Amino acid sequence: MTRSRTEQADPGILSIEQKTQAALLKSESLLTKVLMNEGSEVRNTSWFKRFKDYRDSTAAAKEDFAERYSVTSIPETRLVKVEFTYSDPRACQTIVKEMCTQHISDEAERIFNEGQRQSQQLNALKNRYMAEKTQNDAQLATKRAHVSAGGGAVGTRVSAKEMQLEDLRRAQMKADMEYKNASTMLESIKGQLNQGSILHR
Repeated sequence: MTRSRTEQADPGILSIEQKTQAALLKSESLLTKVLMNEGSEVRNTSWFKRFKDYRDSTAAAKEDFAERYSVTSIPETRLVKVEFTYSDPRACQTIVKEMCTQHISDEAERIFNEGQRQSQQLNALKNRYMAEKTQNDAQLATKRAHVSAGGGAVGTRVSAKEMQLEDLRRAQMKADMEYKNASTMLESIKGQLNQGSILHR
């Protein structure tokens, strides 16, 4: 299923998505978050302990990290390859796993916040349109009653607000679908991470 979606993806969009993920995985803010986390397993690796006697161990670790760490795109897929080169394979595995785990956590939080923001905006618009529709319906009912009292009749028709509500429902369904697709992609990445498919050397 994943392969089919990848094959049908627009190459330009796929390339942008990969470059974006690679840039985020290589960002200094991500590395800082991992290194400054007291509970991070990276701090217990043989690689990080090499810098414990430095006056600024974090700065020294960052400088060395940049020479050992790489993120590259895997052609014709949505995936990127994350590598860390060091003499201790376990340290490499731990570092790659911690960087990817933190990245996934950051992306999940970003998607959740964006989904909430879009949902709040759509709900606000929906409530406004519903209030206007209720008001228009009340006005139409008054006009119908007035015309009926004079012996006339008013035909039924679809109001502009009902059409706007329908457009809004479609927009909300699209936003929900995009959110679910993004969540599915994150779950796929988590599964690959748990299965040990994140590459390191």
